[in-house]
Amino acid sequence: MFKYYLTDFDLIAIPLFLLVGTLVAGIIIINGRELASDLEATLTAKQDLMIENAVIRKLSTTDALTGLYNHISFHEFYEKALEYGSQGAPFHLALVDIDNFKQINDKYGHRMGDLVLARVAQIIKDHLSAADIAARYGGEEFAILLFEKSFEEAYTLMDWIRHQLSETFHEEMENGAVTVSIGLKSYAEGTTKETLFEEVDNLLYTAKHSGKNTTLTPLTQRNAV
Repeated sequence: MFKYYLTDFDLIAIPLFLLVGTLVAGIIIINGRELASDLEATLTAKQDLMIENAVIRKLSTTDALTGLYNHISFHEFYEKALEYGSQGAPFHLALVDIDNFKQINDKYGHRMGDLVLARVAQIIKDHLSAADIAARYGGEEFAILLFEKSFEEAYTLMDWIRHQLSETFHEEMENGAVTVSIGLKSYAEGTTKETLFEEVDNLLYTAKHSGKNTTLTPLTQRNAV
């Protein structure tokens, strides 16, 4: 009965309207899928860029061989530590140098030397807390900033690391061990960046030229004298 109330125009217009509506709906769905796909691609690209930036940032701040912070990063942390130190937050600076490293390279080759560097770095890293900073300062030398510890705790920790290294045997070196010499000193109010580093470096130099395999501090240096 309903069709008797429709005009000839209605009989043509309604199916045409439905057809056009269906086509428009189809176009909207297709465009919506394309938009979703474009959005997903954009998000993926942004995630990839974030990951790439994170990798670049990591590469620019860490040493590729040891995974520790590099020389430049260390100085950034060191300057920040001096800032905190001047505000009353104590910290300690340690310099660690592998003993007789040239002999290791000469006898076993640079590949073994790299392996020793990586193992020493890993042992150092394993013993430090999340608050501490360890860096490969250059060659076979490491620089460590110790926070949230008394001087006695810092000394005990560094000497324990020295002991652990001397008890770590390397199969590739005929089960030989490597030792390290360490200089350690606490920050004192008013001390400059250059002065503290030079004083610790002098302690390390003395440790290396007075028997090696030693953790030397201003206190232990006085006792030795």
